[in-house]
Amino acid sequence: MSTFNVRKLFRKSIRWWAQATPPRRKPRPTFQPRLEWLEERWCPAGGGGGGGGGGGGNNDELAWNPQSGNYDASQISNWFDVTQNKQGVTLPGSSNPIDLDGNKANLQINITGSMTVASLTVKNSYNNTMSFGPNGVFVTNGSDTIQNGSILTLVPPLAGEGIGLASGASFTVSSGATLNLRDPQDTKTTGPTFLYPTVLDDTQYLSNAGTVGWVGMARSSGMDPVTDSIQIPVANSGTFKLDGGTAGNNTLVGAILEVSGANAQTNNVSFYQTSGAVNLLNGAELLCAVDYYQSGGQISSDATPCFLSTGGTNGFINIAGGQVIVDTVAGSVSTLTFETENVLFNGELDVNGLTTGGQSTRCDQLICTGKVSLEASSYLNVDTTGTAQLGTGNRWYVMTYASLDSENNFWGTTSVPQGMSVSTGPQNVLVSN
Repeated sequence: MSTFNVRKLFRKSIRWWAQATPPRRKPRPTFQPRLEWLEERWCPAGGGGGGGGGGGGNNDELAWNPQSGNYDASQISNWFDVTQNKQGVTLPGSSNPIDLDGNKANLQINITGSMTVASLTVKNSYNNTMSFGPNGVFVTNGSDTIQNGSILTLVPPLAGEGIGLASGASFTVSSGATLNLRDPQDTKTTGPTFLYPTVLDDTQYLSNAGTVGWVGMARSSGMDPVTDSIQIPVANSGTFKLDGGTAGNNTLVGAILEVSGANAQTNNVSFYQTSGAVNLLNGAELLCAVDYYQSGGQISSDATPCFLSTGGTNGFINIAGGQVIVDTVAGSVSTLTFETENVLFNGELDVNGLTTGGQSTRCDQLICTGKVSLEASSYLNVDTTGTAQLGTGNRWYVMTYASLDSENNFWGTTSVPQGMSVSTGPQNVLVSN
């Protein structure tokens, strides 16, 4: 059965408990090969109204310090040379580390031309936006860091690219720091790329110990979803929030954030979570081109149908530890879908059944489109939601799947409301009384 037909089938099967969700098409991974970045293409030395030499002639540290309300990064007069303690000396070049320093200037920066720098540091409670013009290119040769207390909002051009990372470079969101990723909200199905490698050698990655927040663009019923991308893998120990943009309207099609690439820093998968949380909101989908691995923390969804999926064939979602929480909103039930060929489940699944005071068939549900293996430490935790009493005659299908591993087909531990029992069948898990 194709991926499209599986998605269409499960959407039809849940119409009885929620508004119908329009069909969505999972795109193929959008990663495109790129040429290695070879040179800068800034205006000549001394251009941009600054006096002094152009970029690339020294390794001075430069701080963003725009003058007279002009936020164009190609203007030499907007840069403060920290090393020489002087304004308008040097335009950033490939050997210059640059700072977005809240103590210097908490102002937006507009990338209108092509810039290559040694590194980027966001510090001292900086809280503003890096935006791109239609010809804006920003590449860093070294590692970039958003420090504790600072917030950077990254807005690439329409269907364009944000920050490029050279070989060996990483982008770190420190504990207490925030990286906001914003789709410029155009009408194309291919959205922007926020971070990408300039050399395809599997050395770049995003390390998040703080907060990364992405907001995509929802589309009308029947339309293909918008896909934004991070084309380097992610190592997450903080909070990763994905908002599909539907604002709770299940008739809209939520956006997709695709994460691609894999390396040793991310356990050779596209998204590697050791602690912290992945929060899927408003119909969001996290598409991992090279699998998803979770050893701790949690992945959760809200009261809208959300998705975690993998690209290619023989994809894996490996819940080696931590929690999977379906619908964190009290008094409601919804679904979280694992759209992949294989699910290894060795963590905790938290779901609720809806109480009505009598018989109920409505519950949170983890939908797996492929084969599921329930490992030794798997734990099914079923609770209730709603204001009514539990009642009798309840039948809650809390988990469904295409097939169940013949050798690993039972829960290590279960916890259900008093008087209810768990039945793990070949295609679903039923909790009933």
